[in-house]
Amino acid sequence: MERLRVINSGAGRHLLIISTVAILFGCLLAAQPVSAQGVAPTGAAPTSAAPAGPASAAASTVPAGVAPAPATPAPVTAVVRVFLHDILKFDAATGFTADVFLGFGCPTDCGDLGLVVDNGRATSREVLLDTPQRKAYRMELALTDQIDLHRYPFDVQKLTITLLSSRPGHEFQFAVDHAGTRVGNVRLQGWQVDPEWHAEALMAPADEFSGRPRPTYRFSIDVQRPYLAGFFKVLLPGLAILLIGSLGLVVGPDERMKRFDLFNAAFLGTVLFQLSLLSSLPPLSYLTFADRFLLINLLSIILGVVSSVMIIMAFKSGKKARAWAIHEWSMVVMPLVWLSSQSLNFLTVHMLDMTDPLLWAVAVGEAVLSAAILLWYSRRMHLKPRFRSAYRRTLEQTRSPKEALTLTLDIFASNPPLHVLSRQELDALRDIFEPLPDPAILADILQDAQSAKDSSALRDLSALRQFAAHLRGQRETPAPTDIHQEQHAA
Repeated sequence: MERLRVINSGAGRHLLIISTVAILFGCLLAAQPVSAQGVAPTGAAPTSAAPAGPASAAASTVPAGVAPAPATPAPVTAVVRVFLHDILKFDAATGFTADVFLGFGCPTDCGDLGLVVDNGRATSREVLLDTPQRKAYRMELALTDQIDLHRYPFDVQKLTITLLSSRPGHEFQFAVDHAGTRVGNVRLQGWQVDPEWHAEALMAPADEFSGRPRPTYRFSIDVQRPYLAGFFKVLLPGLAILLIGSLGLVVGPDERMKRFDLFNAAFLGTVLFQLSLLSSLPPLSYLTFADRFLLINLLSIILGVVSSVMIIMAFKSGKKARAWAIHEWSMVVMPLVWLSSQSLNFLTVHMLDMTDPLLWAVAVGEAVLSAAILLWYSRRMHLKPRFRSAYRRTLEQTRSPKEALTLTLDIFASNPPLHVLSRQELDALRDIFEPLPDPAILADILQDAQSAKDSSALRDLSALRQFAAHLRGQRETPAPTDIHQEQHAA
Protein backbone atom coordinates (compact mmCIF):
# COMPACT_ATOMS: atom_id res chain seq x y z
CA MET A 1 0.00 0.00 0.00
CA GLU A 2 2.89 2.32 0.83
CA ARG A 3 4.47 1.56 -2.58
CA LEU A 4 1.26 2.46 -4.40
CA ARG A 5 1.08 5.70 -2.51
CA VAL A 6 4.58 6.61 -3.63
CA ILE A 7 3.84 5.81 -7.29
CA ASN A 8 0.58 7.70 -7.18
CA SER A 9 2.36 10.69 -5.76
CA GLY A 10 3.83 13.30 -8.20
CA ALA A 11 7.45 12.53 -7.31
CA GLY A 12 6.95 8.85 -7.99
CA ARG A 13 5.57 9.50 -11.42
CA HIS A 14 8.57 11.65 -12.36
CA LEU A 15 11.00 9.00 -11.12
CA LEU A 16 9.27 6.32 -13.20
CA ILE A 17 9.49 8.42 -16.39
CA ILE A 18 13.23 9.18 -15.89
CA SER A 19 14.03 5.48 -15.27
CA THR A 20 12.19 4.43 -18.41
CA VAL A 21 14.06 7.00 -20.58
CA ALA A 22 17.43 5.93 -19.13
CA ILE A 23 16.72 2.28 -19.88
CA LEU A 24 15.73 3.08 -23.46
CA PHE A 25 18.86 5.26 -24.02
CA GLY A 26 21.09 2.51 -22.65
CA CYS A 27 19.57 0.04 -25.05
CA LEU A 28 20.24 2.41 -27.96
CA LEU A 29 23.87 2.84 -26.92
CA ALA A 30 24.33 -0.92 -26.71
CA ALA A 31 22.78 -1.50 -30.13
CA GLN A 32 24.71 1.20 -32.12
CA PRO A 33 28.45 2.25 -31.76
CA VAL A 34 29.23 5.85 -31.08
CA SER A 35 30.68 7.65 -34.13
CA ALA A 36 33.33 10.36 -34.19
CA GLN A 37 30.46 12.86 -34.49
CA GLY A 38 28.51 11.44 -31.57
CA VAL A 39 28.38 12.49 -27.98
CA ALA A 40 31.71 13.30 -26.38
CA PRO A 41 32.79 11.41 -23.31
CA THR A 42 31.97 12.87 -19.94
CA GLY A 43 34.33 15.63 -18.97
CA ALA A 44 35.66 16.14 -22.54
CA ALA A 45 35.05 19.16 -24.68
CA PRO A 46 32.67 18.58 -27.56
CA THR A 47 34.46 17.99 -30.90
CA SER A 48 33.70 19.93 -34.03
CA ALA A 49 32.02 18.08 -36.85
CA ALA A 50 34.42 17.01 -39.63
CA PRO A 51 33.44 17.86 -43.19
CA ALA A 52 31.70 15.15 -45.10
CA GLY A 53 33.99 13.24 -47.49
CA PRO A 54 34.88 9.78 -48.84
CA ALA A 55 36.00 8.53 -45.41
CA SER A 56 32.79 9.60 -43.70
CA ALA A 57 30.75 8.26 -46.59
CA ALA A 58 32.55 4.90 -46.31
CA ALA A 59 31.99 4.86 -42.53
CA SER A 60 28.31 5.55 -42.98
CA THR A 61 27.99 2.46 -45.23
CA VAL A 62 29.33 0.07 -42.58
CA PRO A 63 26.49 -2.21 -41.52
CA ALA A 64 25.20 -1.98 -37.97
CA GLY A 65 27.07 -4.23 -35.61
CA VAL A 66 30.19 -4.66 -37.85
CA ALA A 67 33.52 -3.12 -36.72
CA PRO A 68 35.44 -1.06 -39.36
CA ALA A 69 38.53 -2.75 -41.04
CA PRO A 70 41.91 -1.77 -39.60
CA ALA A 71 44.12 0.56 -41.72
CA THR A 72 46.58 -1.18 -44.14
CA PRO A 73 50.21 -0.72 -43.00
CA ALA A 74 52.71 0.88 -45.41
CA PRO A 75 54.95 -1.59 -47.31
CA VAL A 76 58.47 -2.18 -46.05
CA THR A 77 61.00 -0.45 -48.33
CA ALA A 78 64.36 -2.15 -48.79
CA VAL A 79 67.02 0.17 -50.19
CA VAL A 80 69.30 -1.89 -52.45
CA ARG A 81 73.02 -1.23 -52.80
CA VAL A 82 74.92 -3.14 -55.52
CA PHE A 83 78.67 -3.43 -55.98
CA LEU A 84 79.57 -5.27 -59.18
CA HIS A 85 82.96 -6.61 -58.20
CA ASP A 86 83.79 -8.48 -61.41
CA ILE A 87 82.40 -10.27 -64.45
CA LEU A 88 84.17 -13.59 -64.48
CA LYS A 89 83.19 -14.67 -67.99
CA PHE A 90 80.78 -13.81 -70.78
CA ASP A 91 79.71 -16.07 -73.62
CA ALA A 92 77.03 -15.07 -76.11
CA ALA A 93 75.76 -18.65 -76.15
CA THR A 94 75.67 -19.46 -72.40
CA GLY A 95 75.45 -16.06 -70.65
CA PHE A 96 77.74 -14.46 -68.07
CA THR A 97 78.93 -15.01 -64.52
CA ALA A 98 79.08 -12.04 -62.13
CA ASP A 99 80.67 -11.57 -58.69
CA VAL A 100 78.31 -9.21 -56.86
CA PHE A 101 77.97 -7.67 -53.38
CA LEU A 102 74.34 -6.94 -52.42
CA GLY A 103 73.24 -4.79 -49.48
CA PHE A 104 69.70 -4.17 -48.19
CA GLY A 105 68.65 -1.55 -45.66
CA CYS A 106 65.16 -1.08 -44.19
CA PRO A 107 63.77 1.65 -41.88
CA THR A 108 62.09 -1.10 -39.84
CA ASP A 109 62.52 -4.85 -39.59
CA CYS A 110 63.16 -6.14 -43.12
CA GLY A 111 61.85 -9.59 -42.38
CA ASP A 112 62.38 -12.31 -44.96
CA LEU A 113 63.48 -10.68 -48.24
CA GLY A 114 62.44 -13.68 -50.31
CA LEU A 115 65.10 -12.95 -52.94
CA VAL A 116 64.80 -14.67 -56.31
CA VAL A 117 67.28 -14.18 -59.19
CA ASP A 118 64.92 -13.78 -62.12
CA ASN A 119 67.37 -14.22 -65.05
CA GLY A 120 69.62 -16.89 -63.56
CA ARG A 121 70.64 -18.44 -60.28
CA ALA A 122 73.08 -17.91 -57.44
CA THR A 123 75.81 -20.54 -57.66
CA SER A 124 77.27 -19.39 -54.32
CA ARG A 125 76.00 -17.16 -51.51
CA GLU A 126 77.94 -15.78 -48.57
CA VAL A 127 76.13 -13.92 -45.78
CA LEU A 128 78.14 -10.85 -44.73
CA LEU A 129 75.57 -9.12 -42.47
CA ASP A 130 72.24 -10.26 -41.07
CA THR A 131 70.43 -7.91 -38.71
CA PRO A 132 66.75 -6.99 -38.60
CA GLN A 133 67.34 -3.77 -40.56
CA ARG A 134 70.58 -4.52 -42.45
CA LYS A 135 71.42 -7.49 -44.67
CA ALA A 136 74.44 -8.00 -46.95
CA TYR A 137 75.50 -10.87 -49.20
CA ARG A 138 78.23 -11.76 -51.64
CA MET A 139 76.92 -13.85 -54.51
CA GLU A 140 78.29 -15.48 -57.62
CA LEU A 141 75.48 -15.29 -60.16
CA ALA A 142 75.19 -17.38 -63.32
CA LEU A 143 72.96 -15.23 -65.51
CA THR A 144 71.51 -15.21 -68.98
CA ASP A 145 70.34 -12.24 -70.99
CA GLN A 146 68.94 -11.41 -74.40
CA ILE A 147 71.95 -11.14 -76.72
CA ASP A 148 71.68 -9.02 -79.87
CA LEU A 149 74.40 -9.83 -82.42
CA HIS A 150 73.08 -7.81 -85.37
CA ARG A 151 76.13 -5.51 -85.17
CA TYR A 152 78.73 -8.24 -84.60
CA PRO A 153 81.75 -7.73 -84.41
CA PHE A 154 80.94 -4.18 -83.26
CA ASP A 155 78.06 -5.18 -80.99
CA VAL A 156 77.17 -3.66 -77.62
CA GLN A 157 75.56 -6.01 -75.08
CA LYS A 158 73.51 -5.08 -72.02
CA LEU A 159 74.19 -7.34 -69.03
CA THR A 160 71.35 -7.30 -66.51
CA ILE A 161 70.89 -8.54 -62.93
CA THR A 162 67.19 -8.84 -62.09
CA LEU A 163 66.10 -9.55 -58.50
CA LEU A 164 62.56 -10.40 -57.43
CA SER A 165 60.95 -10.76 -54.01
CA SER A 166 58.50 -13.52 -53.23
CA ARG A 167 56.68 -11.21 -50.83
CA PRO A 168 53.52 -9.45 -52.09
CA GLY A 169 53.81 -5.94 -53.41
CA HIS A 170 51.57 -4.37 -50.75
CA GLU A 171 53.95 -5.60 -48.03
CA PHE A 172 57.39 -5.09 -49.55
CA GLN A 173 59.16 -3.00 -52.20
CA PHE A 174 62.67 -2.16 -53.41
CA ALA A 175 64.38 1.22 -53.74
CA VAL A 176 67.69 2.20 -55.43
CA ASP A 177 70.66 3.46 -53.42
CA HIS A 178 72.24 5.66 -56.09
CA ALA A 179 75.05 6.84 -53.83
CA GLY A 180 76.09 3.35 -52.74
CA THR A 181 75.80 1.52 -56.09
CA ARG A 182 78.93 1.30 -58.21
CA VAL A 183 80.98 -0.86 -60.57
CA GLY A 184 84.40 -2.17 -59.60
CA ASN A 185 87.47 -2.83 -61.72
CA VAL A 186 85.91 -5.36 -64.06
CA ARG A 187 88.49 -7.36 -66.03
CA LEU A 188 86.50 -9.05 -68.77
CA GLN A 189 88.83 -10.33 -71.48
CA GLY A 190 87.91 -9.27 -75.00
CA TRP A 191 85.33 -6.69 -73.90
CA GLN A 192 85.22 -3.05 -72.88
CA VAL A 193 83.00 -2.39 -69.85
CA ASP A 194 81.14 0.90 -69.69
CA PRO A 195 81.55 2.34 -66.15
CA GLU A 196 78.12 3.97 -66.41
CA TRP A 197 75.41 1.77 -64.90
CA HIS A 198 71.62 1.87 -64.72
CA ALA A 199 69.45 0.68 -61.84
CA GLU A 200 65.71 0.83 -61.27
CA ALA A 201 63.19 -0.44 -58.74
CA LEU A 202 59.70 -1.17 -59.94
CA MET A 203 56.60 -3.14 -59.22
CA ALA A 204 56.17 -5.73 -61.94
CA PRO A 205 52.56 -6.35 -62.94
CA ALA A 206 50.80 -9.48 -61.82
CA ASP A 207 51.47 -12.57 -63.92
CA GLU A 208 49.64 -15.86 -64.33
CA PHE A 209 52.02 -17.70 -62.03
CA SER A 210 51.98 -15.50 -58.92
CA GLY A 211 48.75 -13.64 -59.54
CA ARG A 212 50.03 -10.50 -57.79
CA PRO A 213 52.44 -7.65 -58.39
CA ARG A 214 56.07 -8.50 -57.74
CA PRO A 215 58.71 -6.18 -56.25
CA THR A 216 61.54 -6.02 -58.83
CA TYR A 217 65.05 -4.56 -58.85
CA ARG A 218 67.03 -4.35 -62.08
CA PHE A 219 70.72 -3.45 -62.47
CA SER A 220 72.44 -3.30 -65.87
CA ILE A 221 75.69 -2.24 -67.54
CA ASP A 222 76.88 -2.20 -71.17
CA VAL A 223 79.85 -4.10 -72.58
CA GLN A 224 81.15 -3.85 -76.14
CA ARG A 225 83.80 -5.45 -78.28
CA PRO A 226 86.79 -3.21 -79.06
CA TYR A 227 86.43 -1.75 -82.55
CA LEU A 228 90.08 -2.37 -83.38
CA ALA A 229 89.85 -6.03 -82.40
CA GLY A 230 86.67 -6.49 -84.45
CA PHE A 231 88.34 -4.95 -87.50
CA PHE A 232 91.54 -7.01 -87.30
CA LYS A 233 89.82 -10.30 -86.44
CA VAL A 234 86.87 -10.20 -88.83
CA LEU A 235 86.98 -7.46 -91.43
CA LEU A 236 90.68 -7.44 -92.25
CA PRO A 237 90.91 -11.20 -93.11
CA GLY A 238 87.82 -10.85 -95.32
CA LEU A 239 89.26 -7.80 -97.06
CA ALA A 240 92.62 -9.53 -97.55
CA ILE A 241 90.98 -12.53 -99.22
CA LEU A 242 88.93 -10.23 -101.43
CA LEU A 243 92.02 -8.21 -102.38
CA ILE A 244 93.92 -11.34 -103.41
CA GLY A 245 91.03 -12.43 -105.59
CA SER A 246 90.63 -8.95 -107.08
CA LEU A 247 94.16 -9.17 -108.45
CA GLY A 248 92.51 -11.23 -111.16
CA LEU A 249 91.13 -7.95 -112.51
CA VAL A 250 94.70 -6.81 -113.09
CA VAL A 251 95.51 -10.00 -114.99
CA GLY A 252 94.14 -9.60 -118.51
CA PRO A 253 92.32 -12.14 -120.65
CA ASP A 254 95.65 -13.28 -122.06
CA GLU A 255 96.31 -14.85 -118.63
CA ARG A 256 92.75 -16.05 -118.24
CA MET A 257 93.60 -19.27 -116.39
CA LYS A 258 95.58 -17.37 -113.77
CA ARG A 259 92.65 -14.98 -113.46
CA PHE A 260 90.29 -17.87 -112.85
CA ASP A 261 92.64 -19.45 -110.28
CA LEU A 262 92.89 -16.22 -108.28
CA PHE A 263 89.12 -15.78 -108.04
CA ASN A 264 88.62 -19.47 -107.31
CA ALA A 265 91.13 -19.37 -104.43
CA ALA A 266 89.44 -16.25 -103.03
CA PHE A 267 86.05 -17.97 -103.22
CA LEU A 268 87.24 -21.00 -101.26
CA GLY A 269 89.04 -18.82 -98.71
CA THR A 270 85.95 -16.69 -98.08
CA VAL A 271 83.72 -19.74 -97.62
CA LEU A 272 86.12 -21.37 -95.14
CA PHE A 273 86.57 -18.15 -93.20
CA GLN A 274 82.81 -17.65 -92.93
CA LEU A 275 82.34 -21.22 -91.68
CA SER A 276 84.96 -20.68 -88.97
CA LEU A 277 83.24 -17.43 -88.01
CA LEU A 278 79.85 -19.12 -87.73
CA SER A 279 81.29 -21.78 -85.44
CA SER A 280 82.28 -19.10 -82.90
CA LEU A 281 78.69 -17.77 -82.64
CA PRO A 282 75.51 -19.37 -81.31
CA PRO A 283 72.85 -20.43 -83.83
CA LEU A 284 71.04 -17.29 -84.97
CA SER A 285 67.86 -16.68 -86.94
CA TYR A 286 69.27 -13.54 -88.56
CA LEU A 287 72.42 -12.35 -90.31
CA THR A 288 75.00 -10.33 -88.44
CA PHE A 289 77.00 -7.44 -89.90
CA ALA A 290 79.96 -9.79 -90.38
CA ASP A 291 77.78 -12.37 -92.18
CA ARG A 292 76.52 -9.80 -94.65
CA PHE A 293 80.00 -8.36 -95.08
CA LEU A 294 81.40 -11.75 -96.09
CA LEU A 295 78.38 -12.60 -98.24
CA ILE A 296 78.84 -9.37 -100.21
CA ASN A 297 82.53 -10.25 -100.64
CA LEU A 298 81.47 -13.68 -101.81
CA LEU A 299 79.04 -12.16 -104.33
CA SER A 300 81.79 -9.98 -105.78
CA ILE A 301 84.15 -12.93 -106.03
CA ILE A 302 81.44 -15.01 -107.75
CA LEU A 303 81.12 -12.25 -110.35
CA GLY A 304 84.88 -12.57 -110.90
CA VAL A 305 84.64 -16.35 -111.28
CA VAL A 306 81.73 -16.08 -113.74
CA SER A 307 83.50 -13.42 -115.80
CA SER A 308 86.64 -15.57 -115.91
CA VAL A 309 84.66 -18.54 -117.22
CA MET A 310 83.01 -16.33 -119.85
CA ILE A 311 86.43 -15.03 -120.94
CA ILE A 312 87.76 -18.57 -121.29
CA MET A 313 84.76 -19.58 -123.41
CA ALA A 314 85.08 -16.44 -125.55
CA PHE A 315 88.74 -17.20 -126.26
CA LYS A 316 87.91 -20.78 -127.16
CA SER A 317 85.38 -19.55 -129.71
CA GLY A 318 87.91 -17.05 -131.14
CA LYS A 319 86.05 -13.95 -129.91
CA LYS A 320 88.92 -12.13 -128.29
CA ALA A 321 87.28 -8.72 -128.46
CA ARG A 322 84.32 -10.08 -126.53
CA ALA A 323 86.67 -11.50 -123.90
CA TRP A 324 88.31 -8.12 -123.48
CA ALA A 325 84.90 -6.44 -123.25
CA ILE A 326 83.86 -8.84 -120.45
CA HIS A 327 87.12 -8.15 -118.66
CA GLU A 328 86.71 -4.38 -118.92
CA TRP A 329 83.07 -4.45 -117.78
CA SER A 330 83.93 -6.62 -114.78
CA MET A 331 86.53 -4.06 -113.69
CA VAL A 332 83.66 -1.57 -113.25
CA VAL A 333 80.72 -3.74 -112.20
CA MET A 334 82.49 -5.60 -109.40
CA PRO A 335 83.66 -2.49 -107.47
CA LEU A 336 80.24 -0.85 -107.92
CA VAL A 337 78.39 -3.87 -106.57
CA TRP A 338 80.76 -4.18 -103.61
CA LEU A 339 80.75 -0.50 -102.64
CA SER A 340 76.99 0.00 -102.92
CA SER A 341 76.16 -3.21 -101.04
CA GLN A 342 78.68 -2.64 -98.26
CA SER A 343 77.51 0.95 -97.74
CA LEU A 344 73.91 -0.21 -97.34
CA ASN A 345 75.08 -2.97 -95.00
CA PHE A 346 76.86 -0.43 -92.84
CA LEU A 347 73.88 1.94 -92.77
CA THR A 348 71.33 -0.75 -91.88
CA VAL A 349 73.37 -1.97 -88.92
CA HIS A 350 74.94 1.17 -87.47
CA MET A 351 72.73 4.12 -88.45
CA LEU A 352 69.38 3.42 -90.09
CA ASP A 353 66.63 0.86 -89.71
CA MET A 354 65.23 -1.19 -92.57
CA THR A 355 61.90 0.64 -92.25
CA ASP A 356 63.53 4.08 -92.32
CA PRO A 357 62.57 5.97 -95.53
CA LEU A 358 66.01 7.61 -95.50
CA LEU A 359 67.62 4.22 -96.07
CA TRP A 360 65.48 3.59 -99.14
CA ALA A 361 66.30 7.08 -100.39
CA VAL A 362 70.01 6.28 -100.05
CA ALA A 363 69.49 2.98 -101.89
CA VAL A 364 67.69 4.74 -104.75
CA GLY A 365 70.45 7.37 -104.89
CA GLU A 366 73.12 4.68 -105.11
CA ALA A 367 71.19 2.91 -107.85
CA VAL A 368 70.90 6.13 -109.86
CA LEU A 369 74.59 6.91 -109.37
CA SER A 370 75.59 3.38 -110.41
CA ALA A 371 73.40 3.63 -113.51
CA ALA A 372 75.00 6.97 -114.41
CA ILE A 373 78.50 5.51 -114.01
CA LEU A 374 77.60 2.50 -116.16
CA LEU A 375 76.08 4.76 -118.81
CA TRP A 376 79.21 6.89 -118.88
CA TYR A 377 81.42 3.80 -119.08
CA SER A 378 79.33 2.32 -121.89
CA ARG A 379 80.44 5.25 -124.08
CA ARG A 380 84.03 4.19 -123.53
CA MET A 381 83.13 0.71 -124.68
CA HIS A 382 82.63 1.77 -128.29
CA LEU A 383 84.97 0.38 -130.91
CA LYS A 384 87.09 3.52 -131.29
CA PRO A 385 88.21 4.00 -127.64
CA ARG A 386 88.57 0.25 -127.14
CA PHE A 387 90.75 -0.10 -130.25
CA ARG A 388 93.01 2.77 -129.16
CA SER A 389 93.25 1.40 -125.62
CA ALA A 390 94.16 -2.07 -126.88
CA TYR A 391 96.79 -0.62 -129.22
CA ARG A 392 98.42 1.40 -126.43
CA ARG A 393 98.43 -1.64 -124.18
CA THR A 394 100.04 -3.94 -126.75
CA LEU A 395 102.52 -1.25 -127.79
CA GLU A 396 103.73 -0.99 -124.20
CA GLN A 397 104.24 -4.73 -124.16
CA THR A 398 105.85 -5.21 -127.59
CA ARG A 399 107.54 -1.81 -128.20
CA SER A 400 106.87 -2.41 -131.93
CA PRO A 401 104.08 -0.50 -133.77
CA LYS A 402 103.80 -3.22 -136.42
CA GLU A 403 103.46 -6.03 -133.90
CA ALA A 404 101.15 -3.96 -131.67
CA LEU A 405 98.83 -3.20 -134.61
CA THR A 406 98.91 -6.86 -135.65
CA LEU A 407 97.83 -8.00 -132.18
CA THR A 408 95.16 -5.32 -131.93
CA LEU A 409 93.65 -6.28 -135.29
CA ASP A 410 93.75 -9.91 -134.19
CA ILE A 411 91.74 -9.03 -131.07
CA PHE A 412 88.98 -7.19 -132.97
CA ALA A 413 89.00 -9.45 -136.04
CA SER A 414 85.86 -11.25 -134.85
CA ASN A 415 83.90 -8.03 -134.28
CA PRO A 416 82.13 -5.90 -136.88
CA PRO A 417 83.26 -4.42 -139.19
CA LEU A 418 86.48 -6.49 -139.32
CA HIS A 419 84.70 -9.84 -139.16
CA VAL A 420 84.11 -9.88 -142.95
CA LEU A 421 87.79 -9.31 -143.83
CA SER A 422 90.22 -12.06 -144.68
CA ARG A 423 93.64 -12.53 -143.18
CA GLN A 424 95.29 -10.96 -146.23
CA GLU A 425 93.03 -7.88 -146.00
CA LEU A 426 93.84 -7.48 -142.31
CA ASP A 427 97.54 -7.69 -143.10
CA ALA A 428 97.08 -5.06 -145.83
CA LEU A 429 95.42 -2.72 -143.34
CA ARG A 430 98.35 -3.24 -141.01
CA ASP A 431 100.88 -2.47 -143.73
CA ILE A 432 99.01 0.70 -144.74
CA PHE A 433 98.60 2.24 -141.27
CA GLU A 434 101.70 0.90 -139.49
CA PRO A 435 104.09 3.53 -141.01
CA LEU A 436 101.89 6.39 -139.80
CA PRO A 437 102.97 8.39 -136.77
CA ASP A 438 99.72 7.28 -135.08
CA PRO A 439 98.64 3.90 -136.45
CA ALA A 440 95.64 3.98 -134.10
CA ILE A 441 94.04 6.44 -136.54
CA LEU A 442 92.62 3.26 -138.07
CA ALA A 443 90.13 3.27 -135.15
CA ASP A 444 88.34 6.29 -136.67
CA ILE A 445 87.84 4.47 -139.98
CA LEU A 446 86.63 1.36 -138.18
CA GLN A 447 84.16 3.39 -136.10
CA ASP A 448 82.71 5.05 -139.22
CA ALA A 449 82.38 1.69 -140.96
CA GLN A 450 80.66 0.20 -137.91
CA SER A 451 78.24 3.12 -137.62
CA ALA A 452 77.40 2.90 -141.33
CA LYS A 453 77.24 -0.90 -141.15
CA ASP A 454 79.30 -0.97 -144.33
CA SER A 455 82.70 -2.69 -144.58
CA SER A 456 83.33 -1.85 -148.24
CA ALA A 457 85.51 1.13 -147.30
CA LEU A 458 87.92 -1.23 -145.56
CA ARG A 459 88.37 -3.22 -148.77
CA ASP A 460 89.15 -0.18 -150.90
CA LEU A 461 92.90 -0.43 -150.37
CA SER A 462 93.82 2.24 -152.94
CA ALA A 463 91.67 4.84 -151.18
CA LEU A 464 93.13 3.83 -147.85
CA ARG A 465 96.69 4.18 -149.26
CA GLN A 466 95.91 7.66 -150.55
CA PHE A 467 94.44 8.60 -147.18
CA ALA A 468 97.55 7.30 -145.40
CA ALA A 469 99.83 9.13 -147.84
CA HIS A 470 97.87 12.32 -147.25
CA LEU A 471 98.34 11.93 -143.48
CA ARG A 472 102.06 11.31 -143.93
CA GLY A 473 102.35 14.37 -146.18
CA GLN A 474 100.64 16.59 -143.61
CA ARG A 475 102.95 15.23 -140.98
CA GLU A 476 106.11 15.76 -143.06
CA THR A 477 105.24 19.30 -144.37
CA PRO A 478 106.73 21.88 -141.96
CA ALA A 479 104.50 24.63 -140.71
CA PRO A 480 105.26 28.18 -142.12
CA THR A 481 107.14 30.44 -139.76
CA ASP A 482 106.02 33.85 -141.17
CA ILE A 483 103.53 35.41 -143.56
CA HIS A 484 105.90 35.32 -146.59
CA GLN A 485 106.44 31.57 -146.22
CA GLU A 486 102.69 31.10 -145.81
CA GLN A 487 102.01 33.01 -149.06
CA HIS A 488 104.76 31.08 -150.87
CA ALA A 489 103.29 27.80 -149.65
CA ALA A 490 99.89 28.90 -150.92
